[in-house]
Amino acid sequence: MHERYITYTAQCGKLLSLMLLCTTALLAQPQGAREAIPVPLLQFGGYGGVVLGSGSGSFANLPGINNCKGDTALFDGGSGNGFAASAIVGMRPAMGSSDFSASIGWQARVGLTSVSTTFQATEVIGPAINPMGMVLPVTSKYVVETSLSELRLEPMATYQVSRTTPLVISLGARLGFLMGKTFTHHEEVAAPTGARYGDGTTERNNSSGDLQETSGFLAGLKAAVGFDFNLSPNFALRPEVGTMLGFTSPVADTDWSQTEIHAGIALIFTVDAPRSSPLGQ
Repeated sequence: MHERYITYTAQCGKLLSLMLLCTTALLAQPQGAREAIPVPLLQFGGYGGVVLGSGSGSFANLPGINNCKGDTALFDGGSGNGFAASAIVGMRPAMGSSDFSASIGWQARVGLTSVSTTFQATEVIGPAINPMGMVLPVTSKYVVETSLSELRLEPMATYQVSRTTPLVISLGARLGFLMGKTFTHHEEVAAPTGARYGDGTTERNNSSGDLQETSGFLAGLKAAVGFDFNLSPNFALRPEVGTMLGFTSPVADTDWSQTEIHAGIALIFTVDAPRSSPLGQ
């Protein structure tokens, strides 16, 4: 009887020691050892950058601008620059598997974009006699500079290559609401050197104001490529380049298509991921 009691006590001691060892191992596991669950994560941020704009098309004049140009001389393109600034909200993809869909997220931007574009056209307006008595044709140059500002919404789908390669490709829409639409205009002597208008000047018909008959809504396609540089577990800087192809003209019934090249940087904040616990907590 005494021997059986000793054996039973020894077995209970071994079982108690095993339980204490398992409990100690679980409690000793550090909090940082918990693994992040691969789920989509909300992102917030801001973007700022420069815009190189190009206007293509063919039009004789814009509504609200008066000049002496004939209809045969056309404005057939222009270029300019501006800026873009916007707030960002989005969802970073989970990237928890090798499936293509696991790398797809979304992003929406809302902000202000302002771009100036300069158009030029030339036309022979008549002859002039130079100091040597030669009759030469006089060419006049018409210069129109437009400045368009819009409240722009850009909903886009995003694709991130992988967790270790944070290259982000975005594709979506440009939805713009025109807010500012000003212009300046003048006419100047382009050739020959030394020629002047009848009033003795080399520049005339200076004017400025608001463009008329503009479109209130502007649509287009937006695409961009960026790369994330992590500043901390939550913050990242994303240098980005992109383009915008406009589908609608800023002025009604006018052949004017907008194209933009964007270059800038975004500051992105990603919320913390939920964490799993070995105890299921």
